[in-house]
Amino acid sequence: MHTRILLFMILSCLLIMPLTHDAIGYGFCS
Repeated sequence: MHTRILLFMILSCLLIMPLTHDAIGYGFCS
């Protein structure tokens, strides 16, 4: 049902995390 949203969130997480390494990025990931 919400597979696209989940995929988008996971992809964003994978793309953002290596760039930021922030508390914001980490919080968004988890």
